[in-house]
Amino acid sequence: MLPVFDQYLHYKGLPQLEIVSINGKLYTRWFADAKGFNMPVKIRAKGGEYHFIKPTERLTPINIDGLTKDNLEVDTFNFYIGVLVE
Repeated sequence: MLPVFDQYLHYKGLPQLEIVSINGKLYTRWFADAKGFNMPVKIRAKGGEYHFIKPTERLTPINIDGLTKDNLEVDTFNFYIGVLVE
């Protein structure tokens, strides 16, 4: 079974998208119960266009010009997820 389906069918907790700032650079990763969870999700700088990113269970850099942890918006209208910004 694909990890995305496994997560939503077999676990009650939502997958959590963690976004971390390290030395001014943003990184992201998933925290989920299903092993190998790696669902693409849309993010944007406030007021800008959405971009798909492909987080995994490991920290991955986010490469969107002008994006900071203060102006970051995650598309939680179309994606049933939790978001942690640190």
